[in-house]
Amino acid sequence: MGPDRDDDGMLIQYRGPADSPGCAQCPAAVNGAPKKPVRAFGATGGLMCVGEAPGTEEMFQGYPFVGPSGRLLTQVFTKGGIDRMLAWITNALLCPRPRDDKDIQKAVECCRPRLAEELAMVKPTAIVALGGTAARSLQLGVTTIMEARGTVQSTPLAPGLPVITTIHPAALFKGGAGEVSGGKQKANVDAQMMFLQADVEKASRVAAGKLSPIWSDDISVFPDGKGAAEAMTKILAEAREWGMLGLDMEWTKTNKITWVGLGHAGRACSFWKDALPPPALAELAAAMADEALPKLIHNSQADKGVWEGEVGPMRGEINCTMLMHHAAYPGIAHDLQQVVSQFLVVPPWKTEHKQARKASEKAAAQRDRDAKKAEKKIVHEAANAAKKAEKEAAKSQKQAEHERKNAERAAEKAKKQAEKQVAHEARNTASAAEKAARKSAVPPQPVLAATCNVAYPQPQFYKALCDRPPHDERVLHEGSDAATGQRIQWRADAPAPERAQDMPARFHEAYGPAAPAPAPPAAPTVFDRPRVAFSAPLRKVQIMVIDKATGKETEVE
Repeated sequence: MGPDRDDDGMLIQYRGPADSPGCAQCPAAVNGAPKKPVRAFGATGGLMCVGEAPGTEEMFQGYPFVGPSGRLLTQVFTKGGIDRMLAWITNALLCPRPRDDKDIQKAVECCRPRLAEELAMVKPTAIVALGGTAARSLQLGVTTIMEARGTVQSTPLAPGLPVITTIHPAALFKGGAGEVSGGKQKANVDAQMMFLQADVEKASRVAAGKLSPIWSDDISVFPDGKGAAEAMTKILAEAREWGMLGLDMEWTKTNKITWVGLGHAGRACSFWKDALPPPALAELAAAMADEALPKLIHNSQADKGVWEGEVGPMRGEINCTMLMHHAAYPGIAHDLQQVVSQFLVVPPWKTEHKQARKASEKAAAQRDRDAKKAEKKIVHEAANAAKKAEKEAAKSQKQAEHERKNAERAAEKAKKQAEKQVAHEARNTASAAEKAARKSAVPPQPVLAATCNVAYPQPQFYKALCDRPPHDERVLHEGSDAATGQRIQWRADAPAPERAQDMPARFHEAYGPAAPAPAPPAAPTVFDRPRVAFSAPLRKVQIMVIDKATGKETEVE
């Protein structure tokens, strides 16, 4: 496709957008607007370089990569025969990098729409991501820059577009981009400078169409063994024509082979070893024992021992790529992904496999936690249900006991009520019988004196006729002896005399001498007590009542 040119063939260079739709939420912006934005610059239709953020000189001149990092990148371009004027130079952030590291990811997300707009405008053929911030802006899923360095990936912002990740030039001024040899050796600035040079040149060749990436889809994988025997037989035949067979294996800590990878300069395949049919495994063992077929193995000293311990002998010429890389590039990483990505454009299969394994382990751990949580929840719910049932049983038992006691109390109360009713009815019956007996009985007769024939009525009769109680409660009855004419008195509770002649003696014997008769009042008054005149032998009592107002005397029987 190539860059845009005018009618005279002169190269046309463009400037990128000055803001992003996410500037209002960006922590690097001021009042929702970019702070001294540095716009992208370059040609379209070629290599695109994405950095991190503009520095001091970039903000002063208004162009990206014109400071120390830009001059180092220009040296890399010049050494690799790359024309910088044909490349599009931009950054993940338009504005200076925020001071707080927590705000960097937020700023990257806010500025990503602007980067996507540039990709749509420039239409590059390849991208080189300089540093981790650029890789995150392109959503490559990179954890550490040195694990994915030199490999090719695809960005969701432009699916299918090859993106090669490498070290940011500024990292070399700070002593390197971390550990580069399997985590065992510290950063080697010279080695990282070599990586930067190789990765930029590789990206330029991909952009120019001189080098094609080897994607994961180009490698045939047979996890269940179906079709693996046919693919293996074909690759073994082609390897004999090429004059070299590549072998890579994965095994467990107990030296049990799990995966086997075979390939040559044309293509490769990978399959699960236990899923391979016995005839196909015998064919592979014969190829490994063929002395006329050269083998290319990474870390052959370990792989050869594991293969011979489980499958069979390995003979012929064996070339170890790890030993070759040690000899050519001492002091840097020698794992297979680092070695292959240094020369070829391949995806980070080791990193992806590691991330997939970690994700799988994380998912398995989460499932275990969820299962334990669910089991704990079930146990907790069962315990709660048992407690609830026990509580309900205790409540029911308590309710039953309460109802039993209430029934007992009600029965006792009914029993007492019945007894009380029976007693009441018995009393009523007795009272009614007594009343009937009293009603049917002969009324008491007054006692008659034997000699004087005087009737003495009951004391209660005199009390009913008194308008007030007597002054002397002892003197209630008053009369005179018919024979002698002596006046006598006796108390209500004293026995009535049977004979007139016995009255004085018995009265004096019980109460002492008789009280003298009171003097008659000067004027007619209501007497204090009834005065009784007895007549014998009649069964009558005559009472003389004197009216206080008129003095009239009335005789009452």
